[in-house]
Amino acid sequence: MNMYQKSTLTWTNIKEELEDILGKLEKFKVQNSKLKLDVQALLDEKEDLIDERNQLVEKNDRLHREMINLLRLEPGQTLNIDHLLMENRSLQGQITRLRDEKDLANAMGRKYREAWEKTRCAVKTDAKP
Repeated sequence: MNMYQKSTLTWTNIKEELEDILGKLEKFKVQNSKLKLDVQALLDEKEDLIDERNQLVEKNDRLHREMINLLRLEPGQTLNIDHLLMENRSLQGQITRLRDEKDLANAMGRKYREAWEKTRCAVKTDAKP
């Protein structure tokens, strides 16, 4: 082999290597642009989640303040939800019992009124002759 063939071989090899490297570089550029888009999408989603979380925290704070106002608690007092729920159940039971007692008392009142009216009518009919 002469000198000219050696240099041609090396130039050909170098040219092929450069083409391979440029091809890989193009693939990496495409992959890089896809990854940039994915990262941007994730960052946007993260911002949306942070905004949603902040809105929920604000809503929770508003509801907490409203509950304290409804229950008229002092700022330093704590709110025991479990106790409130148990007390609510107990009061609902008392209301049910009182309604039952009221219905029973009304029924007894009607019964005594009917009996009184019957005796009154009977006395009136006996007194007429």
